[in-house]
Amino acid sequence: MIVKQRDKLHEIMKLEALDKRLIHQHPEKEKVRSEWKIKQTELSGEKEVDYPLGFLDDKKYFILHNVRLADSNGYFQIDTFVLSDRFLLIIDAKNWRGRVSFGQNGQVTRYSPDGKVEGFKNPVSQVKTQAFRLQRWLLSKNIPEVPIAYLVDFSFPKTIIEPASPDIKIPAEVIHNSDLLFRIQELEKKYTKRVMTMSQLHKVGELLKSAHVLPRDILSNYHYSSSDIIKGVYCPECGLVPMEKGKRKWFCSKCRCYSEMAFISALNDYMLLFGDRITNKQAREFLKLPSRHVVNRLMHKGGYLQIGRNKGSVYQIILK
Repeated sequence: MIVKQRDKLHEIMKLEALDKRLIHQHPEKEKVRSEWKIKQTELSGEKEVDYPLGFLDDKKYFILHNVRLADSNGYFQIDTFVLSDRFLLIIDAKNWRGRVSFGQNGQVTRYSPDGKVEGFKNPVSQVKTQAFRLQRWLLSKNIPEVPIAYLVDFSFPKTIIEPASPDIKIPAEVIHNSDLLFRIQELEKKYTKRVMTMSQLHKVGELLKSAHVLPRDILSNYHYSSSDIIKGVYCPECGLVPMEKGKRKWFCSKCRCYSEMAFISALNDYMLLFGDRITNKQAREFLKLPSRHVVNRLMHKGGYLQIGRNKGSVYQIILK
């Protein structure tokens, strides 16, 4: 049973909106685009574990994604967390492509398909540290000690995992995603003693979910103001901005596209960049509209809730 879904998609949507709306000459434009691509790759890798985990019995296993917990050393995050009544399993997903070489002293080298060579700390040591911190965190919540296993899951099937030399062994915790289900079956055979009832297990899952700490808003990493943001409604066909507002529809002067609801996407961007409250004046500025009455009609047409009255009123934006 899925106890907690992934929340990384919202970060990606925010970065996508900022990439689309940030003026081209902004000094952090490339940084935003790079981070957006990195987050997309991370999410893609993490989603690959869904297929093998889909074979697990919903009544025996609870699954949480992207759990971020606070402890005395700060915060630690677990990509995917599998709970059973016999053991807990941490899965650290890696969407690395090319070749991954394990060397001495915990050194890991990635040889990307584009020829780039990068050195990394051993991911097994990192996930082992997560297991240590998790065990300590659970004990602090009066949860009895429970076996915690951990795996580093390489999600891309063509990734070559190799030792740097013949005398070095690849850690047993390193697997390809295709082996994940079978490794969990091995853990079932290894840990035969029940350490929790299903009721207790459910409480632990809910405790972890409620203790999840949202990360700092990803857009706070970038320095931009309203003047750095491209205003207007984008054409859904050719991407021209701004579209022109006619009596009933929005019109694109480039591809001659007409759209009745193109403003919805623009308000989605506003919410992702600035929050879920917008005044009539802010909406006029962002949508490039001259009349407050036109804004009122559009907001009601879009089904947005108006909070308050007269000049103090705001509209609540929800993603659509």
